Amino acid sequence: MSSINVKEIFEELIEVNSTEILPICESFKSNINNLQNVCFLPVSIAHAAVDQTAWIERFRRATQKGEPEGTKEEKKVEIERRMEELDNSDNVGWTLTVLDDLVEQEESVRAAITSLFHLSVINLWTIIETLSLDLWIAVVNEHHTTLGKIVVNDKKEQISRTLTNILVENSFEISFKDRIGSIASSAYDFTGTKDISKSFVTLFKTQRTAIETIFKSSELVRVQAMRNALVHNGGIIDEAYCRMTKDNSKLGEHIKINGKEFSELSSCVLSLCSKFIKLVDGATPSA
Repeated sequence: MSSINVKEIFEELIEVNSTEILPICESFKSNINNLQNVCFLPVSIAHAAVDQTAWIERFRRATQKGEPEGTKEEKKVEIERRMEELDNSDNVGWTLTVLDDLVEQEESVRAAITSLFHLSVINLWTIIETLSLDLWIAVVNEHHTTLGKIVVNDKKEQISRTLTNILVENSFEISFKDRIGSIASSAYDFTGTKDISKSFVTLFKTQRTAIETIFKSSELVRVQAMRNALVHNGGIIDEAYCRMTKDNSKLGEHIKINGKEFSELSSCVLSLCSKFIKLVDGATPSA
């Protein structure tokens, strides 16, 4: 398994200026760390086991080289010599070998690791959805005098009903300052790449190309397609998946993704999310 490039992703968020966006960046970072910790749970467990039983692991590796010849004492000396030759500090390499052996030999372990990465894909898409919604609300709340007017005019009928209900429920003693984003968000859709893109283009028309380019990326689209198939179709690739990814070659097959593939995919997706945060942070509201 390769590690998600957390350091590189975090470095892209250093220069965020908006005080409203900063807490979202912190949540995003926390979610990335949690995702990485979950993905590397099997390696962590295997590493801990190897570390705590290092002598046993060295002995196992020494005996794998074949039965020593000679008397009982000569055999003992040969095994000890082999153990001394092993690099005692190579626990990471041993960990991966132990994990590989388990995956190869135990169907239940193999199935569990597959399920782990399926759940990680679902979690990855949840991070994207949550980030998009929170970011949209934050920038509209922060720029309520400009962006607030834009979203209210764009969804006037839906938002007007919501505003009226809130006013009545609060006896008309309420201010919508810094709350319009939270209220208006229910009129927009953040459950797919196309709808998320559309919601942000409403705010930043001058950034349409940049926003659409991010949300049309094959990696983001693939994560959404995989998530939908896993949640709604038992992990079987259906026509909707093929339509989204523009690939019919695996129709009817089960979704497969290993640690290396997930690491590469998630690193790319999370890097795109970081770039999107920076884009929104520096964007100019639509006229």
